[in-house]
Amino acid sequence: MLIDNFPRMHPISNLQPMFKQETDAEAKRVPGAVFTDALERAVKNINELSAISNAERAKVLLGETDDLHSSLIASQKAGLAQDMFMQSRNRIMEAYSELLRIQV
Repeated sequence: MLIDNFPRMHPISNLQPMFKQETDAEAKRVPGAVFTDALERAVKNINELSAISNAERAKVLLGETDDLHSSLIASQKAGLAQDMFMQSRNRIMEAYSELLRIQV
């Protein structure tokens, strides 16, 4: 059996890092800013999905398109995003109220 027939493997140094390294500016950010940024992105995403859903629904209702499937899919995406955000909000509120109940 010849070993030369095996394909060449890429060296480990060519692999991309799994986690982004923090820069000094990111390390000095206000605690909680990452969480706030994540919430802001989530709200913007929900607003964008809702706008797309409304636009698709308007096209179908005005007869501009016959693509009912796209309208329903956009509506479901927007609804699921809102439901997921509300579930996350509820979990966060439960965790916060649990922290308030802790006696020090």
